[in-house]
Amino acid sequence: MNLYDYITISAHYNYFTEDKFNCQEKIRQFAPRAGYERAKKMVEDANGCNEISKNIKYTIDNIGYKSCLCNFKNPNMEYYFTLYNMYDKGILPFPGSVIEQPNKIIEILNFIKVLQSKREEEAIKKMKSKNNG
Repeated sequence: MNLYDYITISAHYNYFTEDKFNCQEKIRQFAPRAGYERAKKMVEDANGCNEISKNIKYTIDNIGYKSCLCNFKNPNMEYYFTLYNMYDKGILPFPGSVIEQPNKIIEILNFIKVLQSKREEEAIKKMKSKNNG
């Protein structure tokens, strides 16, 4: 995998797993109160959906993003995340053993697994701190 793959996969994963990055969901929530067009403009302006900022807007895993994560959405990522869901259940994406799988696909799936594990660890820490507090 190259750096672009890491950046795109990380952005895509966070876009779909973190509510604060999911622009479409925010627009859907604001639309009943403000109207769709106004809600869309408000969310896009707040998140920087249609611009590249001079400053870093979000830092995730030491990667600085200068625009909204929705700008990193890539149709191929849907395919990789579908493969990951199968892989996580023990189903290999291609015929043959693990050794016979394309190296890049296994790298991508393992990186998604790392992102998922980090998310689960953060959730456990939040639950523990909430229960202790």
